Formats: sequence, C-alpha cells, structure tokens
Amino acid sequence: MLEVKNLSVSFPDYPGRDKRVLNGIGLSLKAGNILGIVGESGAGKSVFARTLLGLIPTPGRMTSGEIYFKNILITAPRHKRAWEKLRGREISIVLQEPMSALNPVLSIADQLCEVAMHHNGMSRRQSEEAARHVLETLKVRAPGESLGKYPHELSGGERQRAAVAAALLAKPSLLILDEPTTALDIFNQHDLLRYLVSRQKKEGFAIIFITHDVALAIRYATDIAVMCRGEIVECLPAVNFLNKARKPYTRRLLSALPERGTGKGPIQIAELTHEHFGR
Repeated sequence: MLEVKNLSVSFPDYPGRDKRVLNGIGLSLKAGNILGIVGESGAGKSVFARTLLGLIPTPGRMTSGEIYFKNILITAPRHKRAWEKLRGREISIVLQEPMSALNPVLSIADQLCEVAMHHNGMSRRQSEEAARHVLETLKVRAPGESLGKYPHELSGGERQRAAVAAALLAKPSLLILDEPTTALDIFNQHDLLRYLVSRQKKEGFAIIFITHDVALAIRYATDIAVMCRGEIVECLPAVNFLNKARKPYTRRLLSALPERGTGKGPIQIAELTHEHFGR
C-alpha cells in the first residue's frame, strides 16, 4: 500500500544553510498491517507523518525521495492533484494535539458531518447519524449531546476521540495516528487502541501508529520502526522486537521501560517478555 524511498526533508537553519530533519527514510507498509513508529521527541516522527500527506510545515521542503501509495508515485509533480485528492479520503491523520486538529468556532457535528458529506456523499442527516454512531463506538458519553458542543466544551479525551471519529468517517485506506492516546489515561488508551485494531481488521485498512510508548507499539503493531535523529535505525516485526533488536539506540529505549506493576525503575532487555505487555 505504501512505499517510501530515500525520503529527506530539510528546514532552513542559518541563512544559506539547511538542517535535515528526515534523512533517507525508507520503509514499506502492506494493506491491513499496523506499523508502529517509536522514538524520542524531536526524532522526526510527526514531520514524517505530515510529509506523507504533503503537509510539511512551512518553510520545510522535501529535498529527496519518493512516496508511492497504491503503486502511484504521489510525490511526482504530475500527480500533485492526485495527492490532494488522496488527502483526507484515502489517507487520514489524527494529529497529536486534538485542540489544533479541531476548529474552535465550529461544533463537533459540523466538523464530523463535513467529513462524511465531502468524502462519502452523505446527506446531512445521514452524516449526523454516522457521526453519532462513531462517537458511541468510541465510548464518548452522550454522543448526541457531544455533537452539539464546541471543542472547548469537551474534555481532552473527548476531543481526542472526536478527532479519531473525523478520521474514521472518511473510511480511509491508511490511517495515521500521531500520538493518539496522549490525552487518555492508561485504561482508555487500551480501549481506544483495541477498538481501532478490531475495526482495522474488519475493514482492512492500514495504520501508522506513532508513539513514545514502546510497550503500546509492541502490543498493537505488526511491525515497529525505530526513528532517531531523522533516520530509521531499525525495523522489525513486533513479535521479534524484544529479542532481536540489536541497535544501541533501540536497546536504550527498551532498557528505559519500567517493570510492570512494581513501580521500580528500568529492567534489563533480557528480562523483558511479551507477558510484560499482556500480549
């Protein structure tokens, strides 16, 4: 479904000089799979996600590379309009901060219905019903009332779910989740991710799951890519991640995981098993 080759993105640093934020990224994603991307803040994860949609923050620019989506080279100049059509419909994103993803002057109903009406050709009544149903399945309290509210009237977790609902209403082939659980407690994190995985299996779309939480990536992803300073330093199937990760940076990430249920500090990689994450 998705193939990225030698992708580099730079931002101006000093006059006449650029700072490379993504450096030669290469990875692929099959339909129906979940790719977890982990790494510390500043590694380039969010810039990578936005680059897939052609939404590199100004004044950044793509300096090299190719992005293929369903065998179409969407980064080719002749396919620029096709890329714009894919955005939102075929490729949807849930941004890291829900308050920046939702329009503060429009009700939740207006924002969710616009997605369903624009991408799926629904009527206003059909789109409201679809929006209410998605919010209900995402366990938003009183989904009918929530539709009539504005973003500032919802809790952080409810705003996060509303942003997820907007992305799902487009019925995308690829769903990008950029830290989708930041506003949720640990129990609601798992509720949301279990729901998304069950829906993904049912509908067959692919997911890119960007997170700081290595344990969540191990539990829910099919493959994990580790990003450091704008580069993919290691990419492994999730089932092999604990015992086959070899790169020093990956090992440091794993050594920082706390031992489950003890409140104690980091444990050694050799002590980690999937039982730590309830896999």
